[in-house]
Amino acid sequence: MDLAHLRRSGDNDVGSCEGWTIEIERVAFVFAAKDWGKDLALFELLFGPPTFVDGHSWAQFDSGGSRLCLAGPDQGIDESAILLKVGDLDAASREFTGQHGEVGPLQIGEHEERVIARSTEGRQVVFYRPVVQ
Repeated sequence: MDLAHLRRSGDNDVGSCEGWTIEIERVAFVFAAKDWGKDLALFELLFGPPTFVDGHSWAQFDSGGSRLCLAGPDQGIDESAILLKVGDLDAASREFTGQHGEVGPLQIGEHEERVIARSTEGRQVVFYRPVVQ
């Protein structure tokens, strides 16, 4: 997916790219932790304290208008990935499957529902939506 073609559609919306009909609400990047303690310390040095932490599973940092995340081994992310918040997870999964790549099963976490996809080029893409409490 070429993020250079994203169009802004509002203050909090990233928009959509040509040929992609699913509205993307937020773009972030996630990195798989190789050593949780060392990686967390590096991220804190670079970006300051995390804005959210969930044990050794997840940490997110909001800095400079961007969100970077660190994923623990239990998150199923084995490399860096594009993290896309979408309103319609089912529609995003259907649209991505086939021409763009393959989508894994729905995972329901404490804070979000997500699917981990792999593009035809081998990139991981995580589509998610927050769990409404």
